[in-house]
Amino acid sequence: MIPAVAALQDGRPARTRSWLARQAGVLDRHRLVIVLAFTLVYSWIVYVRASGKPFWHDEIFTLIIATRGSLREIWAAHLAGLDLMPPLNAALTHAFIGVFGLGAVTGRLPAMIGVWAASVIGFAFVRQRRELPAALIALMLPLLLGSATMAYEARGYGLMLGLFALSMYAWSELARGRRPRLSAVVLSASLAGSIWAHYYAAINVFPIVVGEAFRLVRTKRLDWLVIAALGTAMISAAPLAALVRVASAQAATYWRHPSLGDLQETYALLLGPHAGVFAIVAVTILGVVTMLAAAQGAHTDAPPQALAAHEVAAGVATLLIPVVTWLTGVLVTGVFVPRYALSAVFGLSTGIPLALATLGRFARVRTQAGMLLCALAFAYSYRDARPGGHASFANPVGARPALSGALAGRTPVIVSSTLFLQVWYYASEAQRLNLYAVADPGMARRLIGTDTVDLGYVALRNWYPAQIQSYAEFTSAHREFLVYGTPALNWIADKLREDGATLQTVTRESGASLQAVLLPAGGGTLRSRGGVAHE
Repeated sequence: MIPAVAALQDGRPARTRSWLARQAGVLDRHRLVIVLAFTLVYSWIVYVRASGKPFWHDEIFTLIIATRGSLREIWAAHLAGLDLMPPLNAALTHAFIGVFGLGAVTGRLPAMIGVWAASVIGFAFVRQRRELPAALIALMLPLLLGSATMAYEARGYGLMLGLFALSMYAWSELARGRRPRLSAVVLSASLAGSIWAHYYAAINVFPIVVGEAFRLVRTKRLDWLVIAALGTAMISAAPLAALVRVASAQAATYWRHPSLGDLQETYALLLGPHAGVFAIVAVTILGVVTMLAAAQGAHTDAPPQALAAHEVAAGVATLLIPVVTWLTGVLVTGVFVPRYALSAVFGLSTGIPLALATLGRFARVRTQAGMLLCALAFAYSYRDARPGGHASFANPVGARPALSGALAGRTPVIVSSTLFLQVWYYASEAQRLNLYAVADPGMARRLIGTDTVDLGYVALRNWYPAQIQSYAEFTSAHREFLVYGTPALNWIADKLREDGATLQTVTRESGASLQAVLLPAGGGTLRSRGGVAHE
């Protein structure tokens, strides 16, 4: 039983408050040790998870760009449309690979550092306002929420989250008058950096603007340092205009557009896959703790100092980032993917512990219980990462016996859609001999309404030695072949049937099917060309 609750049941509320205060004091004196211990645990967790996770389609695009010879080539690859995300993540990955070499961990280091930074910055942010137990909740939450998987994915989302957390912390320091010039520089650099990590991070200025509006109402004067920092950040992002034009040219046929169900899906993503179970358990236990404290006649804690109105406003605005991002997709870009709003995790990871420690009676007991719940949820969520308890890496080609068998033969194999690049990346030289992708943006637009994947492969042919051919090129050379793939973003089977081909399903595995194809004499068609897009 929680010691605080046991003491309450014994009718010793005064001793309970004393015990809680002593525990908080002990933790606070060792807060740097606690952060260091968290860093070591975090590093092990992401090392284990990254080591066992194959790179997937979009991550491989990051690696292809990051392994270019120079920053100039990285810029040229983005300008050619090889990837529609800004170049900061690829540039940092390039630097890490240059020092440590390419691997499952080093290829994901920017994301790992970004999510770690969001945790530690959230810890510091909450600790400045409430006792250490609340700060410890903020430290753990990014690895319990939807940002957890972004910590070991070689894309720019984890980096964007970490930079946004830094910008919010710098703005709060600036608003408090602490080291104003340094805080303004950090605010400007972190905001600009987040935009160079993901275009939609420009929306991250929204909470700061809302917070500044509340400050303006209270102080009746503008904070010119904040305005200068925001302006400088926007100007620093100006060179991205050329890349934005490349991306916006493909928005109309992007693989995902905004829909009414996106907001619910986005908040579900941010809260994480186990949010419902954790929420029910947390609410139940916190409710019981509070009722026990009240039943035993414990005095309420001294009311905590109120949070600044501009910080509360900015925090609420951070939670609304998904709404603003979705509206931007609806009204401006025509493109929206739930993870674009990942920055809102910082609002959740700081807002939840601050609410526990501020609202209602028995805040100290409730926060202690919340800290324990987070620790238990953390241990449960990462039980697979314990030393000796995690699974080793499994080659994704070897994990598909039917595909491996097909690639061992002499019959050409088309692997469709996003699955191809992962298969090519992990296939042996012998397996690659008969491995192909077929890319035709025009046919993709006509048959499935999006050419995102096909545009990516058309651009990739100039940068990476994969066997990618147009539909006309491949079918003019092959009448009998195999097609392996999943239904997602896959137009090839429809086109083959349109051309009178005979398709026979050989087997199914791991959500994919292997089909034998026979084209009639003279079968096959022509056309198309294009450029690229990625989530």
